[in-house]
Amino acid sequence: MAGLRNTTAMGAALCALLAVSAAGVWRTGPGPVVEPVAESVAEPVAVTEAQPAPLAAAEPSGALAELLPPAAEAPIAFAPMTLAPQPGLAMARVPDFSSFLLVADLGALTRTADPFAPAPTRIPLAGTPDISPAPAAPTGMVVPRSSAELLAERRGLDINDVRVQMDLRPAAVTFWIGTAAQDGILRDIATSPWNADWGADTFYGVSYSHRLGRFWRDFAVDIEAGGGYRAGSTNTPEAWGALYVRYDGFPWRNRLYTSFGLSTGLDWVNRLPESETGTPQQPEPNTTKVLHYFSPEFAFALPHYPEHELVLRYSHRSGIFGTFNGVWEGSNVLMLGYRRRL
Repeated sequence: MAGLRNTTAMGAALCALLAVSAAGVWRTGPGPVVEPVAESVAEPVAVTEAQPAPLAAAEPSGALAELLPPAAEAPIAFAPMTLAPQPGLAMARVPDFSSFLLVADLGALTRTADPFAPAPTRIPLAGTPDISPAPAAPTGMVVPRSSAELLAERRGLDINDVRVQMDLRPAAVTFWIGTAAQDGILRDIATSPWNADWGADTFYGVSYSHRLGRFWRDFAVDIEAGGGYRAGSTNTPEAWGALYVRYDGFPWRNRLYTSFGLSTGLDWVNRLPESETGTPQQPEPNTTKVLHYFSPEFAFALPHYPEHELVLRYSHRSGIFGTFNGVWEGSNVLMLGYRRRL
């Protein structure tokens, strides 16, 4: 019931307020009268920050003053309705693209700053050179090296050293032609080969060699097997197998590759030459078909054509001072060879 009485009192107060307001507007007696608003439309005005001054509010009186609470800071102002454009309506009527552009720019900046955003694709115009940088190798990628670089590093050689190219072709075939001497004494032929009696036999042969490795950087080790035929006074086949040690560290090697080699091995002939058997008047007491094979040689090649070598060899069958069946004599063949590295 108390709530109903409060609701009824509030309704009566509102009705009284409306009646007082209506009486104040339309009465003809003394009191504030609101002037009618002109019907002409006001011209548009520039939007400014200044706001219209508030109107003075009428003080309530009588029963209405008892119902309403006292004013706090400023009275409530009732502004008359006019047709002048308001700032909010003016902003709404004129299309403004500045905010749209600002949003678009901020969006582009946001996309650019995104570290996970894909990189833009550049499509060059027709006829223009592509100056885009070459893609860098991924971090951690192993770039394969050539066989020459690997061999040079393993052998301790410079990549531009001609010996790298020689060692890259370890296998070789050599074709031989030579002449045999009547005298079998090594020291006489080695010190004065021009005084020897050459031409007892003509030698034709071929050999195959393979490089096993290198040590102390300037020394190479080869293994060789060969065979041939002595035509002339002896007319016999011949075969040998030997291990060669070659020195090729000459300072001019990159202008003219030069190597000097010494061998140790075994040599076999089916029929002994006269220099080993002796003459009928002075025969040799000890003979054997297998003797030591000692053959020093020089080899030459142009650095630009390392696969082609010219070889000069002095082949000597020796008993090594009686080591092989007491043989002190031997036979000697001076050979010229063409070596083709494979």
